[in-house]
Amino acid sequence: MSDEEIDLWSPEINLWSLEKILGRPVLGKILVLPMSSAIQFKCDKEWACISIFGSEVSVPPKIDDGCKNVLRLKFDDIEFKRPDSNLLEFSDFQAIEVLNFSKDMWNQIDLMMIHCAAGISRSTAVAKVISEIYQPEFSQYYSQFYSPNNLVYGILQRNRKNFKEYGEENGR
Repeated sequence: MSDEEIDLWSPEINLWSLEKILGRPVLGKILVLPMSSAIQFKCDKEWACISIFGSEVSVPPKIDDGCKNVLRLKFDDIEFKRPDSNLLEFSDFQAIEVLNFSKDMWNQIDLMMIHCAAGISRSTAVAKVISEIYQPEFSQYYSQFYSPNNLVYGILQRNRKNFKEYGEENGR
């Protein structure tokens, strides 16, 4: 952070004064990066990572050893279900993994880095839902700065609803 004190919980956040890492804004505790930046990422704070990569990647990217925990997810960047395709869709199981991982890690870390190939679609859909749960004052900015993947976002929202109904969403 800069020397200026920023009230991150204020309803009127000055986004231009937010900390930026590798040219990307840190929205609350969440940083979204492309894979090329994620593999170079270093942080002196407690952090966790959700690493998203597609079916074209045979070996998951190496994330810095300083990371407290990494959730690796393999699915392709598709916006609608394609039953006759070889592309990997985001699944309900993966959505539950994201929700459990974020719940388990949120109070243990200072920063959650989420990446996909470009850091624009899949990772921002995941970031937006996590932000809606734990830091709703930042969630609107994901759609303004990026293009969250609608399929990933919808599957996460559906599973988040089920998560809530069973009383599991309480990591705040």
